Amino acid sequence: PDKGYPGMDVKESDSEKVVRGSNEAFSDSIKQNTAIIRRRVRSTRVTVKEVTIGVRSHTNIDLVYMEDLASKSLIHRLEEKIQAYIVDGVFDSGMLQHLMKDKWYSPFPQLQTTTRPDRAGMAILEGRVVILVDNSPVALIAPTDVNSFLKTVDDYYNNFETATFARIIRYLATFFSMALPGLYLAAINFHTQVFPTPLILAFWESRIGMPFPSTLEVLLMEMSFELLREAGVR
Repeated sequence: PDKGYPGMDVKESDSEKVVRGSNEAFSDSIKQNTAIIRRRVRSTRVTVKEVTIGVRSHTNIDLVYMEDLASKSLIHRLEEKIQAYIVDGVFDSGMLQHLMKDKWYSPFPQLQTTTRPDRAGMAILEGRVVILVDNSPVALIAPTDVNSFLKTVDDYYNNFETATFARIIRYLATFFSMALPGLYLAAINFHTQVFPTPLILAFWESRIGMPFPSTLEVLLMEMSFELLREAGVR
């Protein structure tokens, strides 16, 4: 369906860097992306099911999966979700991802995203389904869990000890990033006895002359991090 239309060629992945492995990324052409996956997983059981969405855009969507590994009920459910909405057009996989959410108000992602064909191929070998959207270099993977978001492609290419150590570091970093601000406020405001006296005195001296409460300081710190990240992206 996209034959004859201009599109971006295969390029290097910018968002999912690896130390070891291929640097190839998806392009904007859905047919090219399907061919890249088939080049990596050369099995006759790799199935590509095409669905069209968009009353006016007629965007092609491919469900790529291993026939004897993927759940039939999952594939049927994904097709129902894709065709459940009547919209004028879908121009990126991000739009489809929001349409397929079970609960629109949930801030947690329910589909994994990737720009790497090797990660998509590994997901197919794990029995998951890769969703490709025409004109989008980002593929969706279903189903997903927390562990899938903390895995990297390097984990497959390195030995067991190195990959396990790196994954433990990621789990610890995730825990600290979510729990440390709350633990800091709880310890400073309510449970000061958990800290040794010199550390509590150091905290007290650092807060002399501060016009804001500690809760507001943490919120301002989190906001400054988000502003810096947004400024770096935009």
